[in-house]
Amino acid sequence: MSRSGGALFFGGVPTEPDVRALVEKYGVPEEGTKIPYAEVAELIRTQPWSSRFCTVTARWRNGLLKDHNVKIGAVAGCFNVLTPDERISMSINEFRSGVRSIERSVRLNETTDRDRLSPEMRAESDHVKRCAGAIRLATLTEAKKYRVALPE
Repeated sequence: MSRSGGALFFGGVPTEPDVRALVEKYGVPEEGTKIPYAEVAELIRTQPWSSRFCTVTARWRNGLLKDHNVKIGAVAGCFNVLTPDERISMSINEFRSGVRSIERSVRLNETTDRDRLSPEMRAESDHVKRCAGAIRLATLTEAKKYRVALPE
């Protein structure tokens, strides 16, 4: 373990040179731009979907989002710079996935034998149930506002 530039480095190949190469080649890409995985893999000298490819491209994509509010998704064989509609579609999918995750968590909580919990874990369990209940209520209440009225 060594120090480099104020950050701890635990070994392996640093990602910064490859991220920099992606930034230099693509800059801040415009909405709708498609960037083939093969092109990116060639630039960073790795195979698409290798651990290295995923690590470097995640850092690059996160940097674009943080620094320029550019969200990059994925479509068949390429990275895709998302349009506002695509960003909201992704947001909705992530929200639904999060709600399903909460539902699984609550199911696990509710099927656990409370009599065998420590007092601390019982309090945590109650907290999770209250939070999940509030999320469920808010989700259902908001959903009612946007339901399309069906014709008689």
